[in-house]
Amino acid sequence: MSQFTSGDRQRLVLLKLVAFLCGVGDAGLVGLALRRLRFSRGEVDLGRTIAAHRGRLGQLRAAEAVTRRDVYRFFRDTGEAGLDLLLLFLAEQLAAQEMSPNSEQWKRDLEFAAAFLRDYYERHAEVVSPPRLISGDDLMETFGLEEGPRLGELLEAVREAQAAGEIQTRQEALDYVKRILR
Repeated sequence: MSQFTSGDRQRLVLLKLVAFLCGVGDAGLVGLALRRLRFSRGEVDLGRTIAAHRGRLGQLRAAEAVTRRDVYRFFRDTGEAGLDLLLLFLAEQLAAQEMSPNSEQWKRDLEFAAAFLRDYYERHAEVVSPPRLISGDDLMETFGLEEGPRLGELLEAVREAQAAGEIQTRQEALDYVKRILR
């Protein structure tokens, strides 16, 4: 967290301010406050993303099990703010529960966050940002599709399935799209 945002501000300072502002309002209000405080566009975007997805890890934590698809979607939607959100989640859990750092619940929360961090740092190309197996041109050529939003939706479905470990090759990706189009 000793990273710097644009300019000379430490990223942790922005995270603390956003955490404070989240107690007052939603992502739109956080963005407005950061703009009025003359934060850069990148910092405002980061702050808004953190505010918009603040409760998401709590929802995932309540789920029976977190899948690779869940991890992919989380980082797809939050980008670099996902790491900030993990830190904020842990801070909020510790504060809300008034737990001892030795409690079983705290250990489970740490393991939950550690699983996301392992996927981000150790399996990034596999789970967080898998390489493209097919392109929109492949879909237009193979299936006779027209340019448009549908191509993007199909490509995103392939990347999700790839991140989930359901497909690994170009041919499996094309077969997957074929099943979707039926």
